[in-house]
Amino acid sequence: MKSNLPAEQSSSAGQPERAKKRHCETWGELIQTQAAETKPARWKMYVGGEPVGILRLSIVDQTSSTCSFEPLEDWATVRDLFEVQNQAIQEGFPEDKGWATKEIRQRGVELHPLDEDSGAVITPFMIYVSGHEARFRP
Repeated sequence: MKSNLPAEQSSSAGQPERAKKRHCETWGELIQTQAAETKPARWKMYVGGEPVGILRLSIVDQTSSTCSFEPLEDWATVRDLFEVQNQAIQEGFPEDKGWATKEIRQRGVELHPLDEDSGAVITPFMIYVSGHEARFRP
C-alpha cells in the first residue's frame, strides 16, 4: 500500500514517521517523554513573597510533580516549617503538627517560571520539600 504522505515524510520502510513515535499511556508519561526531549521546566519558589528555592522538574505523575530543590538564602526563614510538615507526614499527620502545613499555605506559595516556555505562575495546592527534593500538586 502506497503512503499518502509526501516522500520526505515517509520512512525508508514506507511507514509514515508519525507511526514510529511511541504512544504514551498516561499524561505523566507524556510529560516525562517531552521533558526527556527538551530541557526540564524550572521555577523559582516563593513563600510569603520571598524567594526560597529553585525547582527543576524531574518526574510528573497523575497527582503531583517531583523536582530537584536548590535552596536560596531565604530558605532558612521557612526551613523549620517544612521540616515540621515532613515530620507530620511521617507520623500520619498528628493534630499537633498540622499547624505547619496551614502556616505554609497562609503565607502563600508561588512557583514562578524561570524560562519563557515554562508557562504561567503556579500556586500549588500542596507542596513538600525534603532535602534536595520537592513535590507539589498544582
